[in-house]
Amino acid sequence: MLAEMKYINTTHSFPVVASRSKLSTLSTPIDQATGSSDIEMARSNQHATLVTIDIDTYPSRHAYGFSTMDDVCKEAAQKGQSDIAQATSRHTQEAMANIESVGKKGAAARAVAAYTNQFWSSVSRSRRIEAQAIPDPIITVNPSRVEGEPDTGKYEYSIDTHAGVPSSTEFNKGSFELYTKDKGYIRRWISIGGYDTNA
Repeated sequence: MLAEMKYINTTHSFPVVASRSKLSTLSTPIDQATGSSDIEMARSNQHATLVTIDIDTYPSRHAYGFSTMDDVCKEAAQKGQSDIAQATSRHTQEAMANIESVGKKGAAARAVAAYTNQFWSSVSRSRRIEAQAIPDPIITVNPSRVEGEPDTGKYEYSIDTHAGVPSSTEFNKGSFELYTKDKGYIRRWISIGGYDTNA
């Protein structure tokens, strides 16, 4: 009895609704302004020199007898000129005295006495010692000083607005659309002896 019983089978599907959209767009291709800069940092460019001390000991060393070649040459030249002048003057005086006294009584004795006095006079001059103060060295102090000129640097900024370049605007219209992706349905059929689960 049950094997011959009729069953109503039902299957259904809901419709599926989908949408499709596109946004509106606005395009404005404009060359934007650009900027550029040139920067040089400021610098002091200054420095302080060291304190220096110059000590000239030449006057003191020269007083002790230290002489350079320049000093020796100068002293020799001066002494030579002085000796020539003195010798020339002395010889001239002696010659004039000999001329005047020659042939006179006692001339030979007077000549010997004159040369003897001249000899001892030169000996006494060579024994003479002169005491002189030794000069102090010359000390020169050079103080520290600031040298150099400051550099103030540089800062330059420029803006390029691209003047004269044409600009344009483009508008793209958007859209919105609804559509059924899958249509719904309801289907019924009859089976005998049980439900048709595999249908």
